[in-house]
Amino acid sequence: MQDSRESMKNGNTEISRRTFFKGAGLLAATAAMTQLPFGENQIADAASYNSIDDVYQISKDIKRFNQKNDMFCRVFWDAKFIPPPKPTVNTSTPGYSIRDIAAGTAAWTVANSLGTYFGWRSGDEGLYSWNSLGVTKPPQQPWQASPEEAAHAVKLFAKDNGAGMTGITTVDSRWIYSEYYHRGTRKSGGIEWSDTAQKPEILEDGTKVIPSRLKYCIVMLHPMPYEMVKTAPSAVGHAGTGVGYSMMAYCAASMAEFIRGLGYTAIPMGNDTTISVPLAIQAGLGEIGRNGLLVTPIGPGVRISKVITDLPLTVDKPINLGVRSFCQSCKRCAVACPSQAISHDDMTTEGPNISSMNGIKKWYVDCEKCRVYWSECAENACIRCVAACPFNKPQGYWTHSLGSKIAPIVGGTTLATIDDWMGYGKQLSCDDYWKKPIK
Repeated sequence: MQDSRESMKNGNTEISRRTFFKGAGLLAATAAMTQLPFGENQIADAASYNSIDDVYQISKDIKRFNQKNDMFCRVFWDAKFIPPPKPTVNTSTPGYSIRDIAAGTAAWTVANSLGTYFGWRSGDEGLYSWNSLGVTKPPQQPWQASPEEAAHAVKLFAKDNGAGMTGITTVDSRWIYSEYYHRGTRKSGGIEWSDTAQKPEILEDGTKVIPSRLKYCIVMLHPMPYEMVKTAPSAVGHAGTGVGYSMMAYCAASMAEFIRGLGYTAIPMGNDTTISVPLAIQAGLGEIGRNGLLVTPIGPGVRISKVITDLPLTVDKPINLGVRSFCQSCKRCAVACPSQAISHDDMTTEGPNISSMNGIKKWYVDCEKCRVYWSECAENACIRCVAACPFNKPQGYWTHSLGSKIAPIVGGTTLATIDDWMGYGKQLSCDDYWKKPIK
């Protein structure tokens, strides 16, 4: 490990030559034995399923989740979790220099100022408006195209507007919040999935109505910068999260305006209105990991936005990347979690508190423990579970793609060991982050 640590100095985040070939040799040998193909297109190689119910054990009695019980909303009404004042920051503290804090604040500019996500989170505001932003004008007649052509156009537009990956599914009403909660006004209201409504609207009593004809859901992934994430928990790590959320707002709004310009209805969403991870799974973008996050072919270091629409689209299918079998033995995120909010145990169908959506067999994160730790940080900066995950890698290296492919075969323990040999998983100091070369 010493030479891999030496390679981290002066902002050089590349692995050392010796550890690279040691790890790469093990990966290549395993690939030869298992006859696995190389390549970046892991989704094309993965086994697919017709439904999320074919992949996960989901109770027939599962109930829609009330957004008010989301931990980020509970801190506004649950007296047990109202966060104390943030600790006074000494700018000489590693990870919280003036430069670090400036980055940690600035990266959230689009999300906070235009997306209004971080402040309110109920949807239908700012860039997440349910109505046109006036950028495009609907045509006299809607664009006519086959679902295949429309899906290609949507994915190409998303890619060239900065989305890391895009999948399409149909809306599953189980993942629509039963109620929304507005953190600014402290008001809540129901969300109705209506077979009779002609357009999205908000009723006088505050109920949000979504016509069921808006049955297609475009799910976009927004990567967080790898080196920023590696500094977490820190102000720079918080900046990495901010980049993801700002891209969520930008991409969702742009996609909604694109669809409106085609003559169709679109509702852009961040983490409001619907639960993101199940829809991303249904759209074939990954699986849920031990850390409770979506683990994708480009890793867990992503944020998710969605747009629901009546534009007819071909849909993608859920996939099996071997994430859950890997997470069963790896447990690196659970070990790395500062609050010990991530389970070391087997999957279950019930979570530890009201911030859990019960009825799905998975690993449940104790969101109360996680949020309390966040409150103790100088910035809401802890994404250590993302930084520690062996799937979290910079893109473009064949060993990383290959490592993801062989993960289900060699197991989490073995691949995590190789990960250590190659110098990953170690927290990067913010000082070293600022010294990294610009390529």
